[in-house]
Amino acid sequence: MDVFVRGSGNTELQEHHLSLSSFPPILLEIVLPPVYPLRAAPDIVSFHVSGSWIPHGGHLLSKLRGMWQPGEVVLYTWVEWIRSADFLNSVNIVQDGALRYVMGCDRVADSDRKYRIPHPTPHLLLPFLTAHESKSQSSKFNLTSHSCNVCFETRKGARCLQLSCNHIFCRACLKDGWSLYIAEGDIARVGCLDHECVKDEQEATEDEVRRVVTEEEVRRWKWLREKRSAERGESH
Repeated sequence: MDVFVRGSGNTELQEHHLSLSSFPPILLEIVLPPVYPLRAAPDIVSFHVSGSWIPHGGHLLSKLRGMWQPGEVVLYTWVEWIRSADFLNSVNIVQDGALRYVMGCDRVADSDRKYRIPHPTPHLLLPFLTAHESKSQSSKFNLTSHSCNVCFETRKGARCLQLSCNHIFCRACLKDGWSLYIAEGDIARVGCLDHECVKDEQEATEDEVRRVVTEEEVRRWKWLREKRSAERGESH
């Protein structure tokens, strides 16, 4: 889904765009009184929104408490209201257009999910949302099984690496290849091992190299790259 973070209360309106697969969690600590649900509502003893991405949390609590009616259970209703994203309007997070999106519905394309979050300090919220998305995607990748494009073995994502070109390899295959190329000084081949990317000379980033080979090999790889750059500079 597309999320637009808009500064609120500022004379100059700025809007920042980012793509998220999910919103950060909402944590509720609830105590059920002995007379629930006949004569008392669940007691919300604590309410926490990671990163304070909801601008009006008090509105959300008021809505939750107002859903209970004497004699009726309400916990499932609360969970579904939050899970389905129906609560967003109550905290001034507005969805663009007339499309009604229910979170988790496969019938709606990701590109069609668009929300606007008004926030007093968007410069603080944006890095948090970006970090949350990165962590969320990493967790999903690590728990999913993937086929290595070299050995064709299926391994958990924690033992694999997805390169910037989106090709996936197990770390063992990458290490075998990259360590050899670094030792031989053939750093142009330290990159994606897919045939098409090899033709396009798709080299690995420093972050990718660091996640595969040893620190000593990283230092040699960096030295070889600097040497190559210097030589290319002299040739011009």
